[in-house]
Amino acid sequence: MDINTKPDGGSKARSGGEADTEQLLAQVGVVSPGTVADYQRQGWIVLAGLLPARLVAELLAFAKSEMGPDADNPTYAGRGARYAAWSNAARDSSWLRAVSQSAELATVASTLSGGRALRWYGDSFLAKKRADEGGTRTPWHQDLPQHAFDRGGALTMWIPLVDCPAAKGTMRFLTGSHRAGPLGRFGRRADGAGRTEDVVDTYPEVTTRYPISPPLDLRAGDVTVHDALTVHSAPENETDSIRWVYSITWFPAETLYTGAYSYHTNGLGLEIDQPFDDLHFPVVSA
Repeated sequence: MDINTKPDGGSKARSGGEADTEQLLAQVGVVSPGTVADYQRQGWIVLAGLLPARLVAELLAFAKSEMGPDADNPTYAGRGARYAAWSNAARDSSWLRAVSQSAELATVASTLSGGRALRWYGDSFLAKKRADEGGTRTPWHQDLPQHAFDRGGALTMWIPLVDCPAAKGTMRFLTGSHRAGPLGRFGRRADGAGRTEDVVDTYPEVTTRYPISPPLDLRAGDVTVHDALTVHSAPENETDSIRWVYSITWFPAETLYTGAYSYHTNGLGLEIDQPFDDLHFPVVSA
């Protein structure tokens, strides 16, 4: 697979040396036809041990070097109390772009999408503290309504950078809910009483039509992948340590820009009803 030229971005350094990055990426696992079928049926999948341990450790060290070992850098507190987030992190580091926009990870995303051409969209480091420090439940929501895409097909890799038993707040999914279509913009919008609105609270019948996935015990380097229309949530972090995660999103290359608000696209000068023709969103070709 070919990935077009990356933007230059900033110059935040990686925590370790860069000589073995290609060798580490070469160890990224492959996706079987059966896994593709399961993903397309469920709208989500677990890819056990997809990333090598050393690469995961380097990603974690990189995140902590910027966000702080306890995720207490106030620069990254803008997502509210549930977790700290360093969004669009790859724009600040050529090394991180080489990892997150790599052909190896792009191949996994494209394979799960049935071999379609994708654009790389964005990435985030997410640090969810324990419940008594704000690491509360993430409401049931879909990702697609949060972004300026005119069609479905986007998918997100959610990569634990530390071992994450279910009690740490690993994600739950409504299996098959990617077939429900857009259900609205939930997860950040509050009702008149100040409560965060939730897909399941608003449409309780969805849990009858689409069963809730079981609790997931994940190891560092495992990956969950979900469709942008799959309804998902994450319980509070009941453990005594931070849930460190790195997420990456891709979307169909033919997608057109709607102009809707999104922190990934604001200020880039994209044209409504035109493709995402910007170096921040490199095209991945099969």
